Amino acid sequence: IERKTAKLIEVSCLIGGIIGDATVPEMEGLQKFSFYLGKAFQIQDDLLDIMSCEEVAGKPMGSDIAAKKKTYPTIHFLEHCSPQQKKEFLKIWRKNKISDSDIQRIKELFITSQTITTAQKEVDRLIRQSMNNLEYFQDTEMKHQLKKVVMKIKERNS
Repeated sequence: IERKTAKLIEVSCLIGGIIGDATVPEMEGLQKFSFYLGKAFQIQDDLLDIMSCEEVAGKPMGSDIAAKKKTYPTIHFLEHCSPQQKKEFLKIWRKNKISDSDIQRIKELFITSQTITTAQKEVDRLIRQSMNNLEYFQDTEMKHQLKKVVMKIKERNS
């Protein structure tokens, strides 16, 4: 998941640090901050795709599943599910077209396997890691704004 939205957020923050003449320690902190924040954002987006309706997420529920995207929940599920769950999942995944009922079944598999709960906990962990890396910065308005960004991502529902 590091090569998706997470990398875009990381590079964007680093460009901001370069433009703002950040010190080397600040750049290191910014890199770590944005890396963890980007991963949290991506997993949160993956969860919204599975758990939210189109009106909330801004795209049809399960569109990542229908497109067979390799998301954090999909990867985690396949690494931790039972053999029977894996067999059922792969039977659906290998279809030419994944139906709405198939998407609903995969969602149920993700819930019963604790994949959703684990992904939510991972978002929380990454948010904490991101916030911890703000210690590299003095207590300025910029630092407060970065904290606000983190909280918006944590509370994000669309």
